[in-house]
Amino acid sequence: MGVQIYWLDEAEPEYTVYDFDNYRYYEGSNLQVGNKFPVMYSKLFYDGLKEEGHTDIVNLVRCAWAGSQKYGALVWSGDIDSSFESLRNQVAIGLNMAIAGIPWWTTDIGGFHGGLNTDESFRECLIRWFQFGVFSPVFRMHGGDREPHTLPLAKEGGGRMPSGAGTEVWEYGGKKHMRFYQNTWF
Repeated sequence: MGVQIYWLDEAEPEYTVYDFDNYRYYEGSNLQVGNKFPVMYSKLFYDGLKEEGHTDIVNLVRCAWAGSQKYGALVWSGDIDSSFESLRNQVAIGLNMAIAGIPWWTTDIGGFHGGLNTDESFRECLIRWFQFGVFSPVFRMHGGDREPHTLPLAKEGGGRMPSGAGTEVWEYGGKKHMRFYQNTWF
């Protein structure tokens, strides 16, 4: 059908309670073998695409472990907070991904949760995040839970959920707000 790249969310997998010793897999408890899950998750899609004749396989995935790069994992750091603290953490995460030998990684520029478009502090954080993103292996802005939320489109189904505010650069104000910060970094 022409699909060549998949967005593989929830590759941790996501738990409602993080009591890892209570989760069991065929090979053992999560404490023993849980980190294999994201590798096998990427491998599943890699093998399927390979079987369909694809080459140079890359998939966007939310979690990885040593060896995931063998299966075309382009890792992003998940649905993170829109804050300077979270931005600082992304620098450490990116360095650790590179040290682990995973060359393709990214972050949600500006974070995912929160971040009010009209807040000057958030706008500054976003600019700093863009500066970091320029030097990251993959430049990606997502921010699906940006403030303020829109009203739901329907009373049932997927439309009953509100959507986050726009993440396009023009959503952050006119030219006076899009100033360039020279000689500054974090």
